[in-house]
Amino acid sequence: MDIPLNLKGHIVNTVLILILLLFVAFPILANTSNWAWQGIWQGYYINGDHNGVHHQMVQGTLTFSGGIWATTFVGAAVPASTWTFELWKIRSDGRHVMRCSFQVQANQGVNQTKFFSQNCGINGGKLYIVASRAHPNQTGDTRAYSASGNLHTP
Repeated sequence: MDIPLNLKGHIVNTVLILILLLFVAFPILANTSNWAWQGIWQGYYINGDHNGVHHQMVQGTLTFSGGIWATTFVGAAVPASTWTFELWKIRSDGRHVMRCSFQVQANQGVNQTKFFSQNCGINGGKLYIVASRAHPNQTGDTRAYSASGNLHTP
């Protein structure tokens, strides 16, 4: 049985349109949200919820990535701080639940970025970041720190 030539053209056009739609749909379904903070010196605790910085993410395997660096350094040569990064979710009932936690040891020198990437499992919804380090009075670390990165779900 022969397929008419105009029907073959419609089939080819339909298949091409479906393929193009797939290439357009996948990036739309992916979700990326940027985050950043800068110049933290005496501060040793950053809380996105307290600052009103929330990230609305689609459900999926979430990657928490970025970099942290010292922006200034004054004082004695002491080890750079270890920062703890946490990802928190605000549930529909209003409860806050920690979804992921990991540590990053900052580099010693000024403007030397320590990059990181952490798989935080299946996550989505309204999220926020908490970052903390030991108080500078305890460690003697007088560096000011900045950090930036993104949250991503495919």
